[in-house]
Amino acid sequence: AKSIDHRFWWFQSPLRAFEHDLKKNVFVALEDSKVASEGGYNTFERAVSLLDMEPNEVGQLCRCFKDGALIQKCVRMLPRVEVSCTVHPITKSTLRFHIELNPVFNWSGRHHGGAEGFWLWVEDNENNRTYHSEYILFSRRNHPESTTLEVVVPVFDPMPQQYFIRVVSDSWVGCEALIPVSFRHVLIEGLSSPTFFTNLFDLTPLPVQALAEPRYEQLYANRFDVFNPIQTQLFHILYHTDTPVLLGAPTGSGKTTVAELALLRMKKQNPKAKCVYIAPLKSLARERLKEWSKRLGAPPLKWKGLELSG
Repeated sequence: AKSIDHRFWWFQSPLRAFEHDLKKNVFVALEDSKVASEGGYNTFERAVSLLDMEPNEVGQLCRCFKDGALIQKCVRMLPRVEVSCTVHPITKSTLRFHIELNPVFNWSGRHHGGAEGFWLWVEDNENNRTYHSEYILFSRRNHPESTTLEVVVPVFDPMPQQYFIRVVSDSWVGCEALIPVSFRHVLIEGLSSPTFFTNLFDLTPLPVQALAEPRYEQLYANRFDVFNPIQTQLFHILYHTDTPVLLGAPTGSGKTTVAELALLRMKKQNPKAKCVYIAPLKSLARERLKEWSKRLGAPPLKWKGLELSG
C-alpha cells in the first residue's frame, strides 16, 4: 500500500521520497546493480551509508557533483530509529526485553508533519512466529526523545539461536531495520544462578493448626488438613514476617491460599488494616469477591469486601 501511495517499490531507493528535491540521476546511481551489490541488496542501509562519506564523494557516486551536501541532508531526514535491547530471564520459558528506541533523523515539518509512526515486531524466524507487535509514535514536540518498551516474550523448545526486532516506518517506503537479539547466553547463565528461582524443599507439610488461631483455622477446616509444599515453604515468611514475596507458580498450586496467609497476618497485626487484591479481568475480581465474601464475610471474622473497577 505504501508503494502504491508513493509510486515506487520497496527495493528502490527510499530517497525517491524526495523526488521533488533531488535529480533523477541520484536514484538511478544508487539503484545501479553494481553499487547495490557492494553491501547487499538493502537500499535503506545503502542510503544511510552515504553519511559516512564526504559530500564531494557522495556527489561523485550519485553523478550529481554539486549536490552531495543536499543528498546527505535528505538522507538525514529518512525516518531512522536506533534500537537497543537488553534481555532479562523471568522463568525458564519467559524473557523480558527492555527495548529503547532512539529516533536519529532530522525532523522536517514539510516531510514528517506532526508525528511519525513505526511498527515494532518481535519475530522468531526459525519457527515463523511473531510474539509481539506494537505501534510506536514519535511526535515533533518531543523529538528527539527516546522511547522505552518492556516486552515479555516466550521461549519454546528447541531454543532458537536468536530473535529479531523489526522496526518499520508506517508511511515511508523502505525505511526499516532488523536487529538480531541473542539470548541463549542469558538463559544459560541465568539458569545456573542460585537466584534465578527458588528450589522447592522436601519439607513435612504443615497442618492447618500452625495458624495458632481458631478463627483462621476454621477457614480451611473443611477444605484440607495440611498446607501443600509451596504453602508450607512460604508459611513462615508470610505469616510471621513482613518480607515482600513474589510467587510464580503454575495454575492450581494454591497461590490464593498463599496470598491469604499474608492477609491473615496483616489482620492479626492490625485489625483495621485494608488489603487490595488486583485482578486483570473484571470477572476474576468478581469471582474472588464472591468466594471471599462467603468465607471471610461470615462469622466469626465478618470482614467486608468491595469491588472497584474502572
